[in-house]
Amino acid sequence: MGSAPGDHGELAARYPQVKAPVEILAAADDHVLGPTHAQALARGIPGANLKVIPGAGHQLMHTHPDEVVAAVERALARI
Repeated sequence: MGSAPGDHGELAARYPQVKAPVEILAAADDHVLGPTHAQALARGIPGANLKVIPGAGHQLMHTHPDEVVAAVERALARI
């Protein structure tokens, strides 16, 4: 049985303490995890940026590498 989005107990309770720049990518068409977990994570971390990639599936790092690089660059720019 899987957990509900954002239901990660002690870990989720500490999301507000994250001070590092956070860029979250979610695949709109991910049939394994879906974007709801990423959305819950983004709501829990102050200042987190979420980008949902249309047409992307579970392995978006392989199918959309430019989006991944851009997210890393955005995070680095926020340091």
